Amino acid sequence: TPTPTPTPTPVPFSVNGFDSATDCYDAFLVLFTVNTPSSSQILWGLTPQLENTSALNPATVTNHSFTISGLQPNTTYYFQAVSVDASGYAASSPVITKTTKP
Repeated sequence: TPTPTPTPTPVPFSVNGFDSATDCYDAFLVLFTVNTPSSSQILWGLTPQLENTSALNPATVTNHSFTISGLQPNTTYYFQAVSVDASGYAASSPVITKTTKP
């Protein structure tokens, strides 16, 4: 009798190097890299509940960048990167906080 081929266990991927930089007014630049090609999106807000969502970037790439505009000066925001690979596996970064410049 033939031996069944084992189903490979999916290896989860991760979001690495998620960070950001603020400008002097109200723009927030968010950059991150994942270790497998994936889509990308940013969850963000004034609270850890991340009440806003950026537009989804469906391009499956390993380097992602976003500009979140219209933020208030001298205000702390929470950000999280979310990516989904071609197989449908999702990964997210830790939530980070950044304060826009005055």
